[in-house]
Amino acid sequence: MRKLLFLFLPALVFGQTHIHRSVKNTTSVIGSGGTLSISDTTATFSIAMPDSAAGRGVLIQYDSTGLNLVINAVCFIKYRVSSTVFGVQRFNGSAPASVTGSTTHGLYYSYTTYENFHNGIENTGIALLVRGFDSHTDGINLDAKGWYLHLAFYAGSHDLTGTQGGDDIDTSPTEILHIYAPCGKRFVGTSQRSTTGKLTYRGAVFTVNTGTGWESADDAGNRVCQDVIFEGMQWDFSDIDSQVGLRINAQQAGLVQNFLITDCIFKGSDSTATNTINHAAIVWSGGTASNGGKVKVKNSLFYGWKSASTTTNEGAILFTAVNIADSLLVQNCTIYKCQDGIKRSNAGNILIIRNTILNRCNDGFNGGITGSFNVSDIASDCGGCTDMITGTVAFTSQSIGDFTLQSGDTVAKDAGTNNAAGSLLAPTTDIKNYTRSGTRDVGAFEQGAAASGCSVETDASASSPSIIPVKGFQRLRRMW
Repeated sequence: MRKLLFLFLPALVFGQTHIHRSVKNTTSVIGSGGTLSISDTTATFSIAMPDSAAGRGVLIQYDSTGLNLVINAVCFIKYRVSSTVFGVQRFNGSAPASVTGSTTHGLYYSYTTYENFHNGIENTGIALLVRGFDSHTDGINLDAKGWYLHLAFYAGSHDLTGTQGGDDIDTSPTEILHIYAPCGKRFVGTSQRSTTGKLTYRGAVFTVNTGTGWESADDAGNRVCQDVIFEGMQWDFSDIDSQVGLRINAQQAGLVQNFLITDCIFKGSDSTATNTINHAAIVWSGGTASNGGKVKVKNSLFYGWKSASTTTNEGAILFTAVNIADSLLVQNCTIYKCQDGIKRSNAGNILIIRNTILNRCNDGFNGGITGSFNVSDIASDCGGCTDMITGTVAFTSQSIGDFTLQSGDTVAKDAGTNNAAGSLLAPTTDIKNYTRSGTRDVGAFEQGAAASGCSVETDASASSPSIIPVKGFQRLRRMW
């Protein structure tokens, strides 16, 4: 028995529960009709549910008695088998109440806004009797619940103005907040991301009118939201008063930050910005703790973070934290027309950049940066970089925000590196989740890559499909 207990101990350490919720700004029913049967963790509809709506995190309400009298139960989609068959779970990850042939049912998004998720205000379109599935009212303690929470954002505008971001959301290295736009047939029938790599509201888009969009700091000064993944989201900060898209504050003493921003698009307000301070896509700032925090930004596009006049703290990615011995890794990103492309303000922090394009920036690399196989149109832009490439990249059409490479580009195409080295991971996919092959291109896009990744994902197991499995996040932590 002692031997068996020893073998099961690793499962206890990594035994968090994958929980799924969804967000879209509508209270309307998004799927209904026919009959619904639920057996164990499988829900089967007699008619097809909408491909663009029925996916991960979507709530199903129904009458579990089979009498078709009143809604008395809910469950959540955790994976998709087809337009009629779905894997489901209760609010806490367990098996939902069974039913056979119910005609009283409907599909709804769990929450209508991020702010409502934060405050536990569930979609009011859901029947009142079954609301209250999430008991939090001001933030959520994922660490205490043992939840790895996947929060799926569906296509359309999601206003971040006035949100509390990570305020009072407690995470851990295994209890992670995963904010993402679902894609792939195991997650949703129609991708909720930009499938072209250009910003489009056919995918999920964060918007902001003024101030900061999402911030990790607690308003009481406690940095508890430490482990977060942003994946496949678009950030449209075109309003002239918008300031910072994503602000990561330095961690609370005794805790270590781990943020991953991948496959995202950050569009700034370009020359129309009126801010005199803070106009940036990502700012990592503040704090005094020295715990070896890590932030990784990969396969992401940044453009338009450059106002008509001089602005303090302006650019794509700004590492402005005090000397706290933290590390920022930027890999396979494309940065265009920003005041500062990537900036490190304090020598006590580590900033490494690889396979990244910076064009038409006032200052591409700023402040003691190291890295390799980067492209800049400014000569001698990165003194600490090796294998630096100087040149102007041939993008498909900057005027319409299409930063894919032209087939005839001779600067970034086939100019990157395929290899992992130390804390740098090997690039395998691009911003569209297409498979990179041959000698890797520099930047967020792999020119001529065939559709893959989101269209046929191999990591979507029936029991616990996860776009970024927790073991992958742990591996990222170790490789730093």
